[in-house]
Amino acid sequence: MLHIHGTKDRMVPFKTGFGSKHIHTPFTPVAVEIAAFVKAFGGLHRESHQIGAARGGTLVVEDDYRDAAGRAQVRLLTVQGGQHVWPEPGRRGSGNTQDISASDEILRFFAEHP
Repeated sequence: MLHIHGTKDRMVPFKTGFGSKHIHTPFTPVAVEIAAFVKAFGGLHRESHQIGAARGGTLVVEDDYRDAAGRAQVRLLTVQGGQHVWPEPGRRGSGNTQDISASDEILRFFAEHP
């Protein structure tokens, strides 16, 4: 499972709460959702690191939950300061990161799971 989420997302809040006026739905905290997947896989260990350098007001942290073979079964890419945008270097606007491409991250994750 791969999850990419900005901590300043107002449409789908990172911590908990209701989305914006357009999506007025209660959301479960990302940490709770990730914990549920980690528990379902069982026996995973967490590795965490920062991707790139903080640029443009965002910072990306990758949390991998790996199995005994070392393969990430659950990956959370947290865009600290990120908003409800598709992360892509070169894209203008606040709340976007220049450190990752969501498309590339999805392809990388699938490549690790043939």
